[in-house]
Parts: sequence; C-alpha cells; structure tokens
Amino acid sequence: MLENMIRDWLNSVAEDRASQIILDKTVILATDIGLRRSENQDRVGAIRVQPLNSKVRPFICLAVSDGMGGMKNGAQCATLTLAALFRSLIQGRDNDVAKRLQVATNDANDAVNKYAQGKGGLWT
Repeated sequence: MLENMIRDWLNSVAEDRASQIILDKTVILATDIGLRRSENQDRVGAIRVQPLNSKVRPFICLAVSDGMGGMKNGAQCATLTLAALFRSLIQGRDNDVAKRLQVATNDANDAVNKYAQGKGGLWT
C-alpha cells in the first residue's frame, strides 16, 4: 500500500519543464523533457529518512531515475524504481544507514526487473 501511494504521487501529471523547491530552498529538484522526446520519463524525488535508533541522525535521500527515453515502459520503470526505493527506506528501520541504502537499492532493482521482465529500462 505504501509503495502504491508513493507510485501514485510520482505518476501525477506535471508540466514538462518544472521545478520544486524544498528543504528551505537548499535543494531544487527539477526534470526536463528535453528536445527529442514526446514524454518525460525521468523521475526525481527526495525523502527524509528517520532511523529507528535515536542515536543515528536522520538523512535525506535524493534520487533520480532516468526513464531511458524510447525504451519500453521507461516512465513506469522510473516511477517503480523510486517507489520501491522509498518504500524500502521507510520500512528498513532495523538496519544501519549503509545497509538500509544497499537493501533499498536492491529492492528497487528487483521490483523493476520483475515488472519489466528484461524488456524495459533496467539493470541486468
């Protein structure tokens, strides 16, 4: 359910050229359709991750997923990548930061591989 909520938010329609200012204007997330594509398949997001252990400081994860313009389901793969990554970061509170990031990256890769079955913009 959490992953679906994140995926729905990432799939919301935005202008082709848009930016969003967050974190007290210290970070700007932006994406651009470019000059050759009819669809912007890139996804960008940020999440503040609160560790379970109060001795560990929270951190910000900034993620960009390139939709591999022209590849089958590039936009869906890019959205799924960030949704799975963020879900895993939220749910992996038992791990230290390095392990949490490693697991989240692997979870995102696995989700895209499962979805695209080797026919989309994904890692092999």
